[in-house]
Amino acid sequence: MEDVLDEWSTARLKLKINGVDALVCLEKVCSFFPAASCFGCNPLVLCRDIALKVREINESLDDIAKQKDQFGFAVNVIKSNERADERVPSISSIDESEIFGREKEKSELVNRLLCESSKEQKGPCVISLVGMGGIGKTTLAQFAYNNDDVKKILRKEYGIARAIIEALTYSSSNFVEFQSLMQHIQKHVAGKKLLLVLDDVWNEDFYKWEQFYNCLKTCLHGSKILITTRKETVARIMGSADIISVNVLSETECWLVFESLGFSGKSMEERENLEKIGREIIRKCKGLPLVAKTIASLLRSKNTEKEWQNILESEIWEIEEVEKNLLAPLLLSYNELPSKVKQCFTYCAIFPKNSKIWKDKLIELWMAQGFLNNKRSKEMEEIGEEYFNILASRSFFQDFERGYDGKIYQCKVHDIVHDFAQFLCRKECLMVEILCGEEALKLIKCRRWRCDNYIKEIPTNIEKLIHLKYLNLSSQKKIKRLPETLCELYNLECLAISFCTNLRQLPQGIGKLRKLMYLDNDYTNSLRYLPVGIRELIRLRRVRKFVVGGGYDRACSLESLKRLILLRECRIHGLGDVSDVGEARRAELEKKKNLFDLELRFDCNVIPKNWIMSLTNLRYLSLSLFKNCEQLLPLGKLQSLEYLQIGGMHGVKRVGNEFLGVESDTNGSSVIAFPKLRELKFSYMEELEEWDFGTATKGEIIIMPRLSCLIIFGCFKLKALPDLLLQKTTLQKLHIWGGCPIFRERYREETGEDWPKIRHIPNIEIE
Repeated sequence: MEDVLDEWSTARLKLKINGVDALVCLEKVCSFFPAASCFGCNPLVLCRDIALKVREINESLDDIAKQKDQFGFAVNVIKSNERADERVPSISSIDESEIFGREKEKSELVNRLLCESSKEQKGPCVISLVGMGGIGKTTLAQFAYNNDDVKKILRKEYGIARAIIEALTYSSSNFVEFQSLMQHIQKHVAGKKLLLVLDDVWNEDFYKWEQFYNCLKTCLHGSKILITTRKETVARIMGSADIISVNVLSETECWLVFESLGFSGKSMEERENLEKIGREIIRKCKGLPLVAKTIASLLRSKNTEKEWQNILESEIWEIEEVEKNLLAPLLLSYNELPSKVKQCFTYCAIFPKNSKIWKDKLIELWMAQGFLNNKRSKEMEEIGEEYFNILASRSFFQDFERGYDGKIYQCKVHDIVHDFAQFLCRKECLMVEILCGEEALKLIKCRRWRCDNYIKEIPTNIEKLIHLKYLNLSSQKKIKRLPETLCELYNLECLAISFCTNLRQLPQGIGKLRKLMYLDNDYTNSLRYLPVGIRELIRLRRVRKFVVGGGYDRACSLESLKRLILLRECRIHGLGDVSDVGEARRAELEKKKNLFDLELRFDCNVIPKNWIMSLTNLRYLSLSLFKNCEQLLPLGKLQSLEYLQIGGMHGVKRVGNEFLGVESDTNGSSVIAFPKLRELKFSYMEELEEWDFGTATKGEIIIMPRLSCLIIFGCFKLKALPDLLLQKTTLQKLHIWGGCPIFRERYREETGEDWPKIRHIPNIEIE
């Protein structure tokens, strides 16, 4: 049905763009639909053809419904608040000799259980173990509960747990009312120090938790609640003072788990014959103790190399015992996901194992698939961010890379979780290597196409891929031009051509791509201009390289940005060709309320100061190659700035208070310059000698209170950095690169005269 609707909307959009009256016969549009072509290219026939296709779909659905009734199939709908696979209840006892590795986590957990709570703490202190299913959270909790030191301090009152259990299970009429039940628990914990372990917690309702927690506030100061959960959101809702992330085991630790079970009862000769295969099997476990235990238990009764080799050569989900034991906890996590997030997770199966996934790119792919469509007022990017955070907080993603603002920008999917995603969509997703050329274009129903081998040109019949929404041609260095027929892809939402270093021009008809949201064209060094049709792409959210003018009559101007009101990110090159400063104002960037990331590359004599200072929503700003600038703009006035990069301004010799853009308040109150700035980078400021904020250090002006990263690159003449910045406790990273000999001596570790000023910074790199 979605394909049929695509065909219909594509035909309508093409008629609209070409300015053709709906009553006029149009052969090109009708060529989309063979049936319509046979009847003389009449739009009415086009409507009839679509109606026939819809009727065929309805008939197929009716036939499926009849077969369901004929064979007596039952419809089993699981409500979102019900879990189909309940885990086996855990108990407190454990054999400590069976716990391998985790020395750091064990030590950290016990220390946090034994440390005194703050005097302000009202009620038990909550400590959380967070990690994916099968990672070993329950085992860690069991270890801590049975630790001798913990027993001495926190486990003196054995009757407390029994009282809570009795209260929760008692069926007498005295406890029918919930209030009575809570009072019963409150009575038994009053004045006692306790350790309460809540295993595998899923509740995200703060109100429910608050009622239970309040009845525990009568216990003695220093009591602890230890919870295990797969969701970081659960830990935060429950007010965890400490969150301990439980990660995968090392291969050595995983081998110890496997060895203790898999080789039990085997002779020395059998162990020697099987150990090599066993160590290869361990690599399939990917650090998950549950998988290691499951496979080891299976091999415990198998003694021949052939039997072990069969397990090694099997896919993880082909092993019945693994599927049974591992599928349950993973399904439990999966079934808890909102339905719209489930399809976002299974889509991750298309990525190669162990590959790094860029968060923004993943969200754009979800958008292309239609997963983020909604009737809410939120932007699709915001919904995608919300869905990503749900998956991240529930341990579906791992190995996070974070930016200057602490936000995740890259992640991985654990191999076992990746296998699980492929298992779920095994009948829907097929991973194949697609060869380039004419044969590739026979797959006219594909929605995402990426070429990973170098090609010289894109086939002209690419226009037949009318359902295509995401086209990635990045790093295709042999491509010099894109065919005009590419502009017939009316459903295209993302065109990625970054690092196509020999690409000289974009199709003149690019204005037809009315649904295009992302144009990733950075590092296209041979691309000298953009076609004027860019101004028609009113849904554009990101342009990696907006080249102004270029001396071509067919090139777009800066004013072409005026209609692109949804822009969020834009890098503008060639501002040296903007002869009229008024043209910059006509771009109306200040009216683009979603614009937060802007890079400006100048090479002109006049800088439109007021224009830049009007962009108050910017969070990311990069200014470069403005060679004639002698004084920095008062960028401290941009209250939303979080990242600032300034480079190639060879005329600047001094940075002072003018950079802050603020003056002390006449009322004596403090004024803040750069209130949100987290990262500041100066690069290739070749004439910069002095950086001093002068009177601003007296305390009347607060400067960069959140600065965490300072990077200096290629500032050869700069003599010193402002003490006010170096002394900040927020500063976590100081990098000085690119040949700065004065700095190298001044801040040399231990011996430099100003080393004491920077020694408190955790991450220091001076080339």
